[in-house]
Amino acid sequence: MVHRGWLGGIVAVLAAVAAAQASEVGGDLRSGPFSLSISAGQPVRVMRASAAIATTTAPLMADLIDATGQISRLSGTYAKVDRTDGGYRASGVLETAAGSILEFADEFTAVTDGGSFRLDRTVTVRHAANADKGFRTQFSAQLAGAKSLADVQVFVPGMWYCDAAHVPPSGLIGDPSQQNYLIREDRLPLPLAMIRNRSDGLAVTVIHTQPDGTTFAAEDTRATVIDDRMQFASLGPVQQDGTAVALAYPGAEKDQSRIAGKPGPPAAERFHPVREGLSQHWQMVLHVAATPSFDDAMRDAWQTAYDAFAPKPVALPMPKVYAASIDVLDHYFLERNGIPGFPFAVTLPDGKVRDVSFQMGFVGEQIPCAAHLIAAGFKRPQAALVKKGERIVDFWAANCLTPTGLPRTWYDVDPKPHWRDYKTFTRIATDGMQGMLQAWRRMKLNGRDKPAWLACCRKYGDWLVAHQNADGSYFRQYADDAKPLIDSKSATLHPVRFLIDLFNATGDNRYLAAAKRAGKFGQTDIGDNANYYGGTADNNDVKDKEAGWIALDSFLALYEVTADRAWLIPATHAATFTETWVYGWNVPIDRTGSKVTIPKIQTTAGMSLIATGHSGSDVYLAFAPFAYFRLSIYSGDAHFAAMAKLLMQNTRQLVDVDGSLGYAQPGLLTEAFSLAPPRGHGVNVWLPWCTAAVLDPMQQFQDAFGAMELDQIDQLPQARRTELLTTYSRRHGFPALRSKP
Repeated sequence: MVHRGWLGGIVAVLAAVAAAQASEVGGDLRSGPFSLSISAGQPVRVMRASAAIATTTAPLMADLIDATGQISRLSGTYAKVDRTDGGYRASGVLETAAGSILEFADEFTAVTDGGSFRLDRTVTVRHAANADKGFRTQFSAQLAGAKSLADVQVFVPGMWYCDAAHVPPSGLIGDPSQQNYLIREDRLPLPLAMIRNRSDGLAVTVIHTQPDGTTFAAEDTRATVIDDRMQFASLGPVQQDGTAVALAYPGAEKDQSRIAGKPGPPAAERFHPVREGLSQHWQMVLHVAATPSFDDAMRDAWQTAYDAFAPKPVALPMPKVYAASIDVLDHYFLERNGIPGFPFAVTLPDGKVRDVSFQMGFVGEQIPCAAHLIAAGFKRPQAALVKKGERIVDFWAANCLTPTGLPRTWYDVDPKPHWRDYKTFTRIATDGMQGMLQAWRRMKLNGRDKPAWLACCRKYGDWLVAHQNADGSYFRQYADDAKPLIDSKSATLHPVRFLIDLFNATGDNRYLAAAKRAGKFGQTDIGDNANYYGGTADNNDVKDKEAGWIALDSFLALYEVTADRAWLIPATHAATFTETWVYGWNVPIDRTGSKVTIPKIQTTAGMSLIATGHSGSDVYLAFAPFAYFRLSIYSGDAHFAAMAKLLMQNTRQLVDVDGSLGYAQPGLLTEAFSLAPPRGHGVNVWLPWCTAAVLDPMQQFQDAFGAMELDQIDQLPQARRTELLTTYSRRHGFPALRSKP
């Protein structure tokens, strides 16, 4: 059965009616408690008992563009359904008014995991009429009972979480009036989209399981493109016989597209040419689940896709990565007007210093990088490294605090040294003071006390205790006199780990009490809707991965200091949210463009999106492997150990260990780049945070397990790993260092 298209006067007609009449009527596939019903002339339905959960009214669907630029839709049902050894083969044709014929051949099988069904699709142009220029095919599943977007919660990784809160108006989903939110899969860490019924918790997910992703540089345009070199899909929720989740191939984006730099019309339409003999081949999984919460639905959808892709860690020599990263800090250490530090920015690939200013944390990471120089100096041993790091921390400890105890965070050294008029973000201050506490710890462990450093940390800790809101929260930004400038409470979890480390260093219970209150507020604020936002200082209160990472780190620290397993629940939720920003597949880079600067790496798996509103990527989650590894031991979930290894290995592909990536100085790496159009373009700059992210977990693994290579740690018996981690985490890296309050 076919239905008329709705534009351009194109009429869909059925070919081979006699064959349909002679075919089998179809049948059912079962996967766990669900079944997939496929019949000739009927919609495809996912059933639970006798109720339809999801329905594909028109399994045959194609959008066509003609010579005048008119776009029309053809749709229909299968003409024939035959049983195969593993499932069912369904086929049918769509014919345009001009006479072009598209032949569909679909293979359906049940996946052994509960609730998953695989579709292998081939669409072949059997006849091409001159009037028809391009075509795009689609498969969608309408969720029962969902009449509009208001009825569902949506998950599209790195793009859409639950109700689209904290998404900027410029974002890909910033306009709630759109009908088709199809998003290119090269924007997505894994190519999947899920919708969940708010009323009953039933969720349906579409996963493109064998993405090719190929495209070419000239495709970065808002103009309509008709070309068979495009081998990528788009996925997302659409309004189609109710609310559905869809996969379109090749990957069009509608009015919310950010192709060529900004959102807004016209749509970035994509088609394959209507050329006789041309075939499309793609595979997807339709997954359904009954879920008690959005968090559970998100994890179920993500885990199903992740298991299908099973991204592999690359092999890297971790000691060489560590050494090159320390050497780059040593190389770029400088002194301007008597003030020591690291340049704020170095250009790539030439390695030239572009900007000299000193920011204590966040992207500047002056103090955390100094702490790493100190640690390496004791390890090698190399007294000059210790001295360089010590001089940097000495400067900040002596000068950064305002009279209230709040740190100033950004110091300019040219042409005359002065504090920049840049008011204090809680995130930046906490990053810097956490680094100072780690530097103090490292000196103390090596027999050298720096009481001024600890005193500085305590003054900030006292400030945090005194200025915590009654509900346990902290504001996002403060003036020098401690008055809030941005009264958003998105920064509440940012100081938690610092407060716990300060408690472990001093024994002062006020710091622990403040951390617990902040943790309770943060857990409530996040809720069960993945409400992680405001993680960065330079992107005001948008949903981002850094907010998820900070939540994970905070809840883990609270678990370790209290031994209360209730904290592992929000830690696990935060870990899942955060990893959904991590690419689990390889996005191919066309290197013919002159502006492609991302180094040649084995795979893009392990890179991660930055924030909603754009499709930039970076290696920020190089910070995260130690947290995921700890969570895997505490929870017993091996998946988190796999994520730890992926992040530990693959992010460090971008470190120029030996100069082979073409950078002027080994150890450099690029700050950010794009895997969506314009693919492979980047900012071509190193900032100190890049190296801090590389070094942090390497040092943590070394301190906890005596090795920084996870393959070595994996060789330890499980009981020994647990014992070593327990010893390390009992004081969060501060064993036997408490001084009197």
